[in-house]
Amino acid sequence: MKGLDSWSFLLGFAFCMAFLALSGTELPKLGAGPKAVATLKTLSAGGESARRLGEAEISDATEESESEKKEAKKEGEVEKKEKEAAETGETEEEKEEKEEEEELEKEAEDGEEEEEEEEEEEHFTHADIQVACVVLGAVAIDVSLFDLVNWTDDDIRLYTWSILSMTISIFVAVLGFGAINQYVELLAEGMNEWLGVALAFAQCAFYLVFMLFWIGYESGMICEPGEVNLDEEVWTVADSNRAEHGRLLTADEIATLNSIDQKRGTYEDENGNRTPVMKRKMVLEQRLRRMKCYAGLLSHMAGFAAINAGGQLQHTDLFNSHPLLCLIPTLITCALCQLVFLVSGHFRKMQYEAAKALGRAGRRAKLCSEFIEEGENDVMSLSLSFLAVQSVKFGLSGLLPNVEGVEEPEERQPWPAVCGLYLSSLLFAAISSVLAIGMVKRREQPETRETAPTSTQPLRKTRTRNSWMEEASLDFQKTTEEPVEENAETLMDRVWSTLMSTAAMSFAWCVLFATRWVCVNVTFVDLESMFGMIQLALILSLFAGVSVFLFDVADDFFKNHGNSEAGSLAVSTIINALALLVGFTWEKCFDHGVKAISARAGHARLNKLVLAAVVAVLVVRPWRRYILTKVMYLELMKKSTLKQRFNNEAARSGYSSVPSLEPSPRDESKK
Repeated sequence: MKGLDSWSFLLGFAFCMAFLALSGTELPKLGAGPKAVATLKTLSAGGESARRLGEAEISDATEESESEKKEAKKEGEVEKKEKEAAETGETEEEKEEKEEEEELEKEAEDGEEEEEEEEEEEHFTHADIQVACVVLGAVAIDVSLFDLVNWTDDDIRLYTWSILSMTISIFVAVLGFGAINQYVELLAEGMNEWLGVALAFAQCAFYLVFMLFWIGYESGMICEPGEVNLDEEVWTVADSNRAEHGRLLTADEIATLNSIDQKRGTYEDENGNRTPVMKRKMVLEQRLRRMKCYAGLLSHMAGFAAINAGGQLQHTDLFNSHPLLCLIPTLITCALCQLVFLVSGHFRKMQYEAAKALGRAGRRAKLCSEFIEEGENDVMSLSLSFLAVQSVKFGLSGLLPNVEGVEEPEERQPWPAVCGLYLSSLLFAAISSVLAIGMVKRREQPETRETAPTSTQPLRKTRTRNSWMEEASLDFQKTTEEPVEENAETLMDRVWSTLMSTAAMSFAWCVLFATRWVCVNVTFVDLESMFGMIQLALILSLFAGVSVFLFDVADDFFKNHGNSEAGSLAVSTIINALALLVGFTWEKCFDHGVKAISARAGHARLNKLVLAAVVAVLVVRPWRRYILTKVMYLELMKKSTLKQRFNNEAARSGYSSVPSLEPSPRDESKK
């Protein structure tokens, strides 16, 4: 039944998306081909002369009979009119006036009937049909998303929420960067091309520095307002079906509390109902959520700024003559970004040492460093992947695309070049998967193996970048253990992770631009129109939706063959890359719409800046509080599952497992 539900969902989703993507297009008319016409002519040639003679005789006889009938009819009408005139005594003039009045009345009646028929028949324009298809497609997508985010498979839900979250982040980041960059380009007009490149790199550095201070403030590393206890636990409503989910309990409500254990319980509301509650570290959770949100947005803006700077460097006369020369600006962009990363790391290290000197643990500096390093890796992956794919496209098409990745002029590309770009995407995906497996194998070589641990020594794994979530949710918190000291991410781990993400994002860029080449080559998609941009975005959204199920199969395959962590890491990396191309294409649709509005209203730059600010205000807060929170929880739940698998494998190998962060159902039943 589960397989049937999956296939019915995929078929329905594909049908709706294909209907929307192909709507409003003119299909070729069906008709007989030239070979069929020639065959018919050959078969009918033998009897052609005989038929002509018979048809001529029949037509002559028919014409003679029809002419005789017409003459007889006219004579009868004349005689009838003469008799009527003799009986009524009307003159010829009165008779003609009467006939004219009858003709006018008949014409008036015919006009009224035609107007009624026109009112009954509604005429739709081509734009009406396109808008109707967009509305139907939007409803289909919304309903499909509701189905996916409530799927019975936890992995499907995680991948869907991750794509939604990353899509929103990319959309807002590209929109915000574009709104600011248009004023930077206005400032660079009239400058030397090298000064323009320097200004573009300065813009990227500004986003990185701004991210450092903002995340430092959110973490409490700098400008901490007084003494704040991050580990303070408070009772909150724990019923996700209620609008007050997550609300702090008042003193009167705590008085009615019926505790199940030290962390969970129920309280009696104003209607006498028992509502589940739990203790949570609200201050820590809020800071973690805000840091993940703003680090993601600012790192994506810095990444697109680095793409813009590197793209301008590629178009200089020094590098735009050969695809291999275009790889040099990629390395220059990497080096300049790394220089900013070193300055940022030195500043964070100073803050950590200052906290240690004051007798503190430096926890806030660690949190800030964790999110900043993750954001810096995203910046490097975004810029390296895009600029590398630019060189690949240059080599396949012979034309260097502009800084947005579009050839000017955008013409039809040979199909071997399109296939070559798709094959490049598969190659990048394979490289990303191999790097993910290698990264996990490196982590599974702990230093404790050299000391031959006994059965009483816990076998601990290297913590991943998102290990902070184990401290953020009470569902997976330790209650009696001392906190485990975090191992700093080594330089090799960071390089490995960046290369893995770069390969995955290169896969996404290749799929995006290869699909765009296909849309240019076919006749029924016009990428210069708004509807054509929506068609491209819908095609890629359909690809991402179907890929969720394919990657779930791949993840299950890795789990069944004992490589659950490697499969999870590879799949999650590519899923985030798919969200990149979905968010990027939908932002281009929005940007095209802004241009269309500005063409009528004027003030294009100001309109885009205002719309970007409005979208950010409306989108960021609900995304951070609901969608991002859901992603964090599902990621944590999956890590708990992976930890349990690791414990089972460790027990079979003679090692003791990592202490569980949550009581198992079997333990609960014993209680």
